[in-house]
Amino acid sequence: MRVVSLLALLLACGGSTPPVAEPVTPTPGALAASELVEPSELPAALTVVLRPDRWSEVTETVARWIGTDPPGDLRALLSSRPEDLLRLESRRWHLAASELTNLDRSRPVVFRLFEPRIEGLVQVLEVVDGQRLPYRHVILLPSAQPQALLGELRSRITCEEVAEGLQCDRHVVTLSAREGEVVVVVDGDGDGDGDAIAPRAGFERDATSPLSITLHARAIREVGSGEGARAVHRALQGVDPEYHAQLMSAGLAEIAGAYLRTGPYGRELETVRIAVEPGVGLRFEGRLTEHGAALLTTEGPSTPSAVPSPNAFVTVRSSLPIAAIRERAGLPFGAGNATDPRQIARAFQECGASCVWHALSTPFAHAALMRRATDGEGLEALAVVQDASMPAGQLDVEWDVAHMAEVVRDRELAQLAERVPRVYLRSRAQGARWVGLLTRDATLPAPTPTGGAAAPSPHVDAASLACLERLGITVASALQTNAGLNDAERATVIGRARADAQTQAACVTDPNLVADRDAWLEWLARY
Repeated sequence: MRVVSLLALLLACGGSTPPVAEPVTPTPGALAASELVEPSELPAALTVVLRPDRWSEVTETVARWIGTDPPGDLRALLSSRPEDLLRLESRRWHLAASELTNLDRSRPVVFRLFEPRIEGLVQVLEVVDGQRLPYRHVILLPSAQPQALLGELRSRITCEEVAEGLQCDRHVVTLSAREGEVVVVVDGDGDGDGDAIAPRAGFERDATSPLSITLHARAIREVGSGEGARAVHRALQGVDPEYHAQLMSAGLAEIAGAYLRTGPYGRELETVRIAVEPGVGLRFEGRLTEHGAALLTTEGPSTPSAVPSPNAFVTVRSSLPIAAIRERAGLPFGAGNATDPRQIARAFQECGASCVWHALSTPFAHAALMRRATDGEGLEALAVVQDASMPAGQLDVEWDVAHMAEVVRDRELAQLAERVPRVYLRSRAQGARWVGLLTRDATLPAPTPTGGAAAPSPHVDAASLACLERLGITVASALQTNAGLNDAERATVIGRARADAQTQAACVTDPNLVADRDAWLEWLARY
């Protein structure tokens, strides 16, 4: 499965690029936050909603941002038809949506990417052993004649038919038709029944944007752990058995670290949606967790900020007491008592993309971690200004791209700065919603948050959670150390880790944390 990068998805459009239209002044209604779709089941990590019949609106927005002569990679995307920007592809087969005559282009195509098939550490081990698939992709193709579209798909995908569906390289693809659409499941294992897949109705309620991408934080840990586990499984198949123990230990150490640092404890944002706001820029919409909503009620002194460094190229201006919120948020779960900046940076780097996405769902806790990692220094590029005169909950960011290009002396950034010298984020938090607008127009107001309940946060005993964190750190550290040891040394380290783990596990008494506690102990039991 190939998916065009997020930036390209947000900026790309189909057909030839039209001339820049006259600036449009959006009405307040156009900037009101839409209702986020919240599936009841464990959601896909990434949901993309495309409206092919409205690509001209995306085209005009792109042209207004960067002009009619975009950089090379984007220019190639602009010359494609919109339906071709997302496609199914492997070494043996290829299918572009524009080839389908029975696809209804007046209704949205929905891509639900990385739907987790696992939950919890024990099932991660089942992926390593090759017993379970970590995730699947689901594509909902609208059609007034779904049976005819199903026939087109079956005639164009020339893969081997197996009991579960179509075997296409490592992927199993199942196809099914139901009223109004065809359901395509990739990496399925025979349960691709269209009736068992949640319908598209929720995605069609929001018709405000021609293109949107929604990130669901609940899926981040399972998808990241599953991808790591599948990589370990593949690696084990290609090396001599004498290296299995060392490779397994190194692989599980990285998975354990990522799993530990991407847990739900202390999460501030549950859902983030980024959508094209026609003629303006990008709209950001976030659904806060109970914990995140509570953080934003933090009260703090309205003290004047220090004079920003002349090297600052990102300025945050807010009515919120950012320092007090950051202090209350504390360090992200899994960071423990991290004090060594190099260790923090290395752990975050090893965690990979899942930690990057998780940081977006816990911005204030990761701001505290960044401050710990730099000991308050090295942040001269960022200026934070508290302004009590701003509306309640307002948080604005100004990115001086041109100044950043001068400071870091990057050629590509300098080329971008010629097109987009400054970018503004106008955002506002209220209740359980945090909405914003990313634009080049500094005069536009922030969208108005409306409605929506906070996503539930795990309610657990703080002392038990601290013990669980120490247990996870002990297991991850032992596995990391083991990767470079011989059998005798490994037995000593594991023995010591098991003793420490039993002590730490004994104080995890909260029933809501028992499953994670037992799973960490099972990981150690494999050695």
